[in-house]
Amino acid sequence: MVDRDSDAPDKVREMQSVSKAVNMVGITKERLVSDLRKMGLNRGDHVSIASALSKVGYIAGGPEAFIDAVIEVIGPEGTLMVNTYTAFFQVFQLEAVNNCPPFDPKLTPCVTGVVSETLRKNPQAMRSRHPTSSVAAIGKKASFLTKGHGPYAKARLPYSRLAEIEGKSLFIGLGNNLVALRHEAQFRAGLIDIVHLESCINYLDEDGKTQLFKGADVTACTRALPRLVPVMMQRGMVKEGTIGNARSILVSTKEALDLMTDLLRKDPTQNLCDDIVCIWCRELERKMSLYKNIKNPLLFQKNIILIQLLGLINRHRLRGSRQAARSIFVVMTAYKWMNKYVSVK
Repeated sequence: MVDRDSDAPDKVREMQSVSKAVNMVGITKERLVSDLRKMGLNRGDHVSIASALSKVGYIAGGPEAFIDAVIEVIGPEGTLMVNTYTAFFQVFQLEAVNNCPPFDPKLTPCVTGVVSETLRKNPQAMRSRHPTSSVAAIGKKASFLTKGHGPYAKARLPYSRLAEIEGKSLFIGLGNNLVALRHEAQFRAGLIDIVHLESCINYLDEDGKTQLFKGADVTACTRALPRLVPVMMQRGMVKEGTIGNARSILVSTKEALDLMTDLLRKDPTQNLCDDIVCIWCRELERKMSLYKNIKNPLLFQKNIILIQLLGLINRHRLRGSRQAARSIFVVMTAYKWMNKYVSVK
């Protein structure tokens, strides 16, 4: 009698070996080209890309293959731009600033992922000179997008320029976080002018001399802004798809900026996060007197004592007081106790 299942373990091992080999091959450049075209990228497009490449999956050829795929899709008439942001400090951390090497657009690595870092190193790419919020670009409009974006320019100037040339913005594996566009929308809506979180970093000027950069339009809270994306989807402004294994969204840069700016200008409460220690949101609601406009206020947004206490502490925090930074934890403890008491009652 023949045991027909005697070689079953060998077959299982063979199938596992084949599966492993497929996984090791990874996502090919050809697959990426196909996915990018399905997403809506075309020849001649000018596109900014922000990505979490790990969400895409293992790519055969790594980030270089990803960049090559984008360039193949958009062609020599198109442009690829990525943000190449660098670490910065708050103004009261000048000691730390002086212990770090100054920003050099030719040498300083970025903190915005492997695709950005890989493109930054490409000898054909151009990188802007903004000390904290630089971008790198390659292609037909690379010079237009990067030129003049230095220490005295708006932090997200390249994205306004991208909007001018009817560019697109692609976000890969980032959920509904419209990186960079959200800050530019906040700036256009006038919100960053209301709360200044001054950032600083040393940089090399064009003569090679070290200078101190201070910028008040570099950072602001964006945790609540993904809620604007469903509004864009309802208006048919968002194309959804997948790049590799990553959920991705594509928008017209101009349309997205215009709508986000309009929504934030009409209702700044849409920018408010729920974190009691978020100095930017708490100062925004205080300075704009938004409390009555908040649809579902939390306890610290309707308790006059907490409002006044937070305002006092945050004024000192903005000046860099270490004591104020410690005091916020006392407020947090009191808030948790009050919240528990109110919920019980």
